[in-house]
Amino acid sequence: MRTLVLGVGNLGAKPGSREWAIAVRARIQVAIKNTSADYASLQRWLETMQRHNGYKALEDSRGRAFTSYESFCVEKLPYGLGYSVDALDRLMLERKNAAAVDARDKQNQRPKGGDRRSRSFNVDNINTEKRPTGTSQSAALRRLRAQRPDLHAKVLANEISANAAMIEAGFRVKTITVPIDTAEHALKPLIKHFGVSKLCKVLLKQKG
Repeated sequence: MRTLVLGVGNLGAKPGSREWAIAVRARIQVAIKNTSADYASLQRWLETMQRHNGYKALEDSRGRAFTSYESFCVEKLPYGLGYSVDALDRLMLERKNAAAVDARDKQNQRPKGGDRRSRSFNVDNINTEKRPTGTSQSAALRRLRAQRPDLHAKVLANEISANAAMIEAGFRVKTITVPIDTAEHALKPLIKHFGVSKLCKVLLKQKG
């Protein structure tokens, strides 16, 4: 069985050369894995690899040179990227959208100027400085950013939703939707979630 030595490459080498392509591939792989990486940085590295046809200087897991950018992208790690081109586009769009939401929330928290301690400032701005509260995505992102940056990064990378991150962090209780048109319909989601035995025990305690 042939063993391929990937190496670390050299970003200072001639663009399109093997040493350069190895280094750029490593940068792309890190940017994909790093959930807090800037989507624009990932996009630049991908475009650079395409522009200089760097993938053609690399080999797949069988030692064959890549003949197309698409084949390089879908090839398993560490030889390729492990994503289709469409999946990479979606990944960058999701990171871009999540970053935009986070940026708007940060902007909402910035002081608008003036003496914030003065009574006139507080009265004049009572209706103009409303922070997102409650269960909004902005409120969730703010709390996660401050108290659980690891989960905050996963939300920005679209690995999990803001709601799922809040539940995992213990900041929010998981809920389910229960229809109340009939008792039978109300029981179905409860049975699915808790099971019959647990519900019976609760009902018996309530009855007693």
